[in-house]
Amino acid sequence: MRYDLAKMVGARPRKRLVLRPIEPPPALAAPLESEAAGIIGAIHTAIAEILLPAYEPRPAVTSDSVDSLGGALEGVREIGQRLAATVSGRLSRWAVRVEEWHRMRFIGAVKAGTGVDIVAFLTSQEALDQTQAAVRWASSLITNVAEDLLQTIDNRVWTAYAGGTPRRELGKQLSEDLGIARGRANRIAIDQTTKLASNLDQMRQQEAGIAKYEWRKSGKKHARKEHVARNGKEFRWDDPPADGHPGQAIFCGCRAMPVLDLD
Repeated sequence: MRYDLAKMVGARPRKRLVLRPIEPPPALAAPLESEAAGIIGAIHTAIAEILLPAYEPRPAVTSDSVDSLGGALEGVREIGQRLAATVSGRLSRWAVRVEEWHRMRFIGAVKAGTGVDIVAFLTSQEALDQTQAAVRWASSLITNVAEDLLQTIDNRVWTAYAGGTPRRELGKQLSEDLGIARGRANRIAIDQTTKLASNLDQMRQQEAGIAKYEWRKSGKKHARKEHVARNGKEFRWDDPPADGHPGQAIFCGCRAMPVLDLD
């Protein structure tokens, strides 16, 4: 629902108000991390229970052993793909949780900065398109992690088989691959949570008639230099920087502080 927050504030000695930013905590990404971990964990179990028992390196190569190993790889792939294909249906709770958290924080920020209660103007229905888009985007990225991991496993196993790598060494290599996939999935979970919060920032500020924001840099140790240079500067929602508004670039933790003109 669109409304004019500046008119609701009324006369103020100051003609410009900057409201506090909405900063998502890492815990908000937990449901998304859990879904990704579940898929990777199932692949890990399949490797231990199906794949490695079927692995016999050269020179013990026979037609039967090749067929057995190929079947085991197909079994691992089927498990990973089946779980990845249904992940979007399980991510709604993550998106709903982020939206609910953001809505209450935005209401609190406006109340603290202006004294105006906007609770009647905000509903989850208003943000439905944002949450649905976030679920699809996050699902696609997690599916990509699973597919990349499965392809890595295929390559790793056949290379090991051809080279006569011992089973224990192959198991160690696959464990490292699983660890890399987990790290990538965790980074995606945090980044997608930040992006959803950023998109909700834009939607809710524009619904309130707020056209501008002040850039707030992140506290990350290796923040982008151009983002640090933007700290404290004003930008318009209808005129984004080259790499997008705060939180929209990959792994960007910057935030948009709403600027309310009271002229």
